[in-house]
Amino acid sequence: EAAEAALDAGADPNVRSFAYVDQFGYDTYPALALAAGNGDSAMVSLLLRQPSIDVNKQSGLGKTALSIALALNFDGIVSAITRKGGTGAANAPTS
Repeated sequence: EAAEAALDAGADPNVRSFAYVDQFGYDTYPALALAAGNGDSAMVSLLLRQPSIDVNKQSGLGKTALSIALALNFDGIVSAITRKGGTGAANAPTS
């Protein structure tokens, strides 16, 4: 997988480099928040295995992977992020 190869090569999983338009508006998201918002549990698991991952890294507008997963009812992703110390539910976006 390309993402795994990039991470193995030293890519920073915490960079907010993706501009995205969704039901919550325009924002930039770190990879974990983007994966959580897409319901991509395999990518979330891959990212959570990275030693340098910041599970509480916020989007440009203050959303965390956890707040996004909570808002979208992705319970398995919520559990995985919470087990790794994820916080940020107070910033949960509303539709």
